[in-house]
Amino acid sequence: MSKSLPMSEGVFTDIESLRSLLDAVPHPIFIKDDQTRWVVVNEMMCQLMNRGYDDLVGQFDEAFFPREQIDVFRSNDLHVLATGEINENEELFSDGDGRLRTIVTRKKRVLLTNGVRLLVGCITDISDFRCAEALIRHHADHDALTGLANRRSFRNRIEEHSARANRSSSGFAILLVDLDDFKPVNDIYGHAAGDSVLCEVSRRLEKVVRKGDTVARLGGDEFAIAAETKRSPATEASRLASRVIAAIRKPIMVGEVSIEVGASIGIAKSSVDGNTAEGLLHAADLAMYRGKHEGRGTYRFFSPEMDIEVREQIALETEFRKAVAGGEIQPYYQPLISLVDNQLLGFEILARWHHSERGLIPPDMFIPLAEKLGLISGLSLSLLRRAGEDAKTWPDHLRLSLNISPFQLSDPTLPIALIGVLNEVGFPPGRLEVEITESALVSDLSSAKAILTSFQNLGIRVALDDFGTGYSSLHHLRELRFDTIKIDRSFVQSIRTNPESEMIVNAILGLARNLGISATAEGIENTDVLQHMTDGGAKVGQGYYFGKATPASDVPSVIQRIRGKQSHGNTG
Repeated sequence: MSKSLPMSEGVFTDIESLRSLLDAVPHPIFIKDDQTRWVVVNEMMCQLMNRGYDDLVGQFDEAFFPREQIDVFRSNDLHVLATGEINENEELFSDGDGRLRTIVTRKKRVLLTNGVRLLVGCITDISDFRCAEALIRHHADHDALTGLANRRSFRNRIEEHSARANRSSSGFAILLVDLDDFKPVNDIYGHAAGDSVLCEVSRRLEKVVRKGDTVARLGGDEFAIAAETKRSPATEASRLASRVIAAIRKPIMVGEVSIEVGASIGIAKSSVDGNTAEGLLHAADLAMYRGKHEGRGTYRFFSPEMDIEVREQIALETEFRKAVAGGEIQPYYQPLISLVDNQLLGFEILARWHHSERGLIPPDMFIPLAEKLGLISGLSLSLLRRAGEDAKTWPDHLRLSLNISPFQLSDPTLPIALIGVLNEVGFPPGRLEVEITESALVSDLSSAKAILTSFQNLGIRVALDDFGTGYSSLHHLRELRFDTIKIDRSFVQSIRTNPESEMIVNAILGLARNLGISATAEGIENTDVLQHMTDGGAKVGQGYYFGKATPASDVPSVIQRIRGKQSHGNTG
């Protein structure tokens, strides 16, 4: 029996022209290279596979004609030959001048160009269609890059593990494995290197699990394992998690580059932490994120408290979004006092959220939320806008100090956004000081330097906040030009009880004098500390001794109170 292959003759120098020809053929046709990677598929093949052209091309798959079945022939040009007949025996086809171009058998066609062998498949009978159906099922259940089970298949495997566990009165655990420090691999070495790392991780996972366990790639750099536990679920899962972490931690060679990643693992136990695939995956996911939060490179078991915490966190995030949109986050103002002549210099803007039910929510709870949700820039600009409006009724020499998040310092448009708000409310740039922490400088010093220089070119002062708590303070002082350094309150408040703190504060004050930088002492709460900071040369003081953060409605009384103290010749 023979099957007709209605293919036209021609020589092709590019893939697009070959694809155009094959699209006209009324049979599903594919071409693969000797690594079993799809090179070209025609429209009929895409319809059969129910996948787009770009989804297929470039992917590896050995379900059709494994590489060991491919015969090797050599040729100079890529040819698709005229219509031929598929017989029971092999037929050789030439391009008319006697040179061998292709070999066709009942199941495969090998087409060669420039010494590279290409495999051409044409599905024309029922056995081929069955093979195609098997391939479709394979793609539906497996990850295209690593060949591991995918999320859909893994959920089914969990149900199978659950059924076996019920029959044998045993159990199983779900380990959710998320790679640590994987994003920089793609950013630095490219996505091809990232793919190589993911493939190597998948191989290592398959080596450390036991027979009967299931390994899957759920997406991105997230993997999962369903592991049988017979005697001691917690102990067996812990041992497997430790083996996984140790295996992934070993360097991965990509070409001549050694790449290191780690893994954080969340563990959920069957029956105890969930009865369904989605329930167990959710529990393992919560445990994994707890591990990420607590230090990475470790594993954590799920506990019910994690679910409660996440639900509360989601509720808080929802309420925070509404609070930002509704202007509920208000600016409060803490005085900045000159330690030279006791004058009020201005106020630091501090965000405060008074929740209708939760009460006063501290900034160290909602500022990280703003950063996580991508709302920090909008919040900062809103606070500055409201502060600028409030300051219209204050003496026109008073300045404002605004904290800038490390996330904002990576945005080159930040100076333009700030100056836009200042122009909008009519607040002079020379009366604004932005405060940044050293942690904001660590990731990209050059970008930070450009942004800080832009601030100063616009007339905005720049302060280095929490000085002394970073990792490279002297380096930053050398590379960047700050107008002010703010001594961290932890050192200021302990100078009378901790000799090391006193030495650090004295060293910072001496450094500021020698560099000609103004020093602000945070956290001044009593006269002893005030006197020490004044004698040491600090120019500006801030803390409860001078006043706590207050709403705009109370600022006039603060101004009057400090003026009254100044008229009596003291700040006490």
